Amino acid sequence: MNTSSKKKRLLDWSSLRVRLIVSYTLLIFISLSIMGGYVYYRNQESNTYLAGQLAKNINEQSRYELQAISDYHTSQLDNFFYKLKVDITYLGTTLGNALSQENKLSLSHYWDASTALRRLDNGSWDNPNTETA
Repeated sequence: MNTSSKKKRLLDWSSLRVRLIVSYTLLIFISLSIMGGYVYYRNQESNTYLAGQLAKNINEQSRYELQAISDYHTSQLDNFFYKLKVDITYLGTTLGNALSQENKLSLSHYWDASTALRRLDNGSWDNPNTETA
């Protein structure tokens, strides 16, 4: 048998052996193609789902941190304005008491800035060193 007849015999489509090899090869190729497409599709679905979950978790974490920062600054501002309110109330009470005693203070020898202070050469004001203050 020469080589050309062997080649002819290997590629003889009427041979059961060739038909089985070709059909098994096509069956394996089709199965792998379908399996590859399915794996690719599931991989894309998984990536989309995980990306959505990641975005959701980042969004929730950001909201939580921003809420905590907002609560902290709100507390700080509440404390600031509460202290400011207390100071203003105290100042108002003190001024009210001083103004209610204006007649008493004007009759006594209360310190008078117009007579006690003098202007220095550099433009600033000074009181005598003999004063208690």
